[in-house]
Amino acid sequence: MFNSYSRVKGNTQAKAKGLFALSLIVPEILLVLAWSSGFVGVRYSADYAPVLTVIFWRCAVVVVLLLPWGAREILRIQPAVLFTQAGIGLLAMFGYLACVAKGIEYGVPAGLAALMADLLPLGTALLSSLFLGQRLVAKTWCGLMLGVAGVLIVTSGALSWGKAPLWTYGLPLLGMISLALATLLQKR
Repeated sequence: MFNSYSRVKGNTQAKAKGLFALSLIVPEILLVLAWSSGFVGVRYSADYAPVLTVIFWRCAVVVVLLLPWGAREILRIQPAVLFTQAGIGLLAMFGYLACVAKGIEYGVPAGLAALMADLLPLGTALLSSLFLGQRLVAKTWCGLMLGVAGVLIVTSGALSWGKAPLWTYGLPLLGMISLALATLLQKR
C-alpha cells in the first residue's frame, strides 16, 4: 500500500513539474517573437511613429504578457538586487534597443544595424579584457575573427551603407557596447 501511494504521489509531482515546464514555453516563445521582430519592426514603424515610442509600447506589451510568470519572484527580491538588475536591464534593453533603433530611424539600413549589433561576442571579449583584465587566448581571438569574417562573407551582398549621416553608424555599435556592458555586469 505504501508503494502504491508513493507511485501516485510521484506521478502527481511529475505531472506538476511537466505543467510548470510547459507553462515556461509560452513566455519563451513570446520572448523569441518579440526579440526577433525588433530590427524589421523598427525599420517599418520608423516611418509612422518615433522609434522610442514604439520601443516603449513594445516593451510594455511584453511586460504585461510576461508579468504573470515573474510577479511573485519580483516581490521577493531584495531592493538592492532589484536596483542592480534594473540597471542591467536598462543597459541591456533600453541602451541596446534605443541606440540600434535610433540608428535605423536616422537611416542606417536595418541589416547593417543588425550586423553591427551582432558583434556582441567581439565587444564583450574586448570589454572583458580591457575592464576586467580577463586574458583571452589566441585561439579565442582567432575564433572571434573567423566568426566576424564568416558573417561578413555571407552577408556582404545584402548589406548597403544607406544615406545616413556618418555619426549615426556609431549608434548600433553603441547599442552593442551597452548590451556587452550589461553582460559583464551580470557576470560580475
